[in-house]
Amino acid sequence: MVSFNDVIILLVVAMAIAIVSYRLRMPYSIGLVLFGVLVGAVSLQVPSLAAIAGQTGFFSSDTFFGVFLPPLIYEAALHVNYALLRSRLWLILAFAFLGVVVSTIVTGILVSAFTAIPLVFALLVGAILSPTDPVAVVDLFKRVHVPAQLSTIIESESLLNDAVGIVAFATILEVVRQGNFSIVGTLGSFSILVTGGLGMGLVFAALAYFPHKYVDDPNIETVFSLVMAYGSFHAAEAIGGSGIISVVVTGVVMGTWVIPRTMSKEVQDTLFSFWSVVAYIANSVIFLSMGLLVNLLDVLRNLPVILLVFALVTLARASFIYFHLPLSGLSRVSRLPLTWYNTLTLAGVRGAIPIVLALTLSTTALPIPPAIQTTVISVVIGVAILSATIQSAVAGWYVKKTFKASDSPV
Repeated sequence: MVSFNDVIILLVVAMAIAIVSYRLRMPYSIGLVLFGVLVGAVSLQVPSLAAIAGQTGFFSSDTFFGVFLPPLIYEAALHVNYALLRSRLWLILAFAFLGVVVSTIVTGILVSAFTAIPLVFALLVGAILSPTDPVAVVDLFKRVHVPAQLSTIIESESLLNDAVGIVAFATILEVVRQGNFSIVGTLGSFSILVTGGLGMGLVFAALAYFPHKYVDDPNIETVFSLVMAYGSFHAAEAIGGSGIISVVVTGVVMGTWVIPRTMSKEVQDTLFSFWSVVAYIANSVIFLSMGLLVNLLDVLRNLPVILLVFALVTLARASFIYFHLPLSGLSRVSRLPLTWYNTLTLAGVRGAIPIVLALTLSTTALPIPPAIQTTVISVVIGVAILSATIQSAVAGWYVKKTFKASDSPV
């Protein structure tokens, strides 16, 4: 059992790394991952970190899903610029929904063709690696003159494809559990997850309106928003819907309509500051654990497969993003500059959610051969590490090279 002291030690380590990363002008997420890998590589005797990073206890998949993901998703949803989102809504929906489907299928087929992983498990790898988490790239946007529409497209697409990717993963995982594929059954499961999440998200957003309208106290309303985020997630999960979709809907409706219409500026400032800190803590814990969870021997053993899958996942995303380029000639409204397509491709960094989904595989009883299960988990973690470090660094370099840096401090 992980104690409160263990959690404090983890946060102290994370903050120390964040300070060093800040001074080195390096995204703190990369620093956290690299430190975690270093701990695993040299086998440092740090019992508290080892306990916290274990696949049971505090860092079980249920803990990741139920504790860390809701605030990350909710905080991002609160900041969605609906006016800008609406101007590129169909493009964002295409990238988020069709992009996840195409990425999952293309990645699955290519992984199955070039490795020894059977197709159904290769599709599971594709679904796990389809959600993106461009936290380091988006953080860089704050210091660089990136067009607001581009920033909105990347953040909104990431938010939505997180939800869709988790639904796709749950759907394919159910096929693996049952051992057979039924189009009707699969579409039915997918529909229940989506509609349940959408419905519960709208219900919680509607319920939140009246308490916020008749109360003007920053402490009460901030705590109430915390209840809304976690309540929305767990209520949707309880009825068989997607908790992530529910949190996305609740957060977007809250940030777009409820908060501007019911809260004073003082309350809004307190609430947004609170969620910024909560999301920062959750991101720090997840990225540090990403490195700590690495089984270096398994990763080295599967390194050729990891490098191949990383290339295939990147190719799958690029193929869908750039496919929009010739189609944009059909509609001037949808046309984007080439540098935007490049940024969209590079910003498809894999981070927190693939690690959480990989943990689910490691802690769930599934009819998967142990060797295949170990390979899949190692490949997912290895690809996420490469993406969170190398791809994130390349994306940062490209953004700074392409867009003019602002005068705001780092």
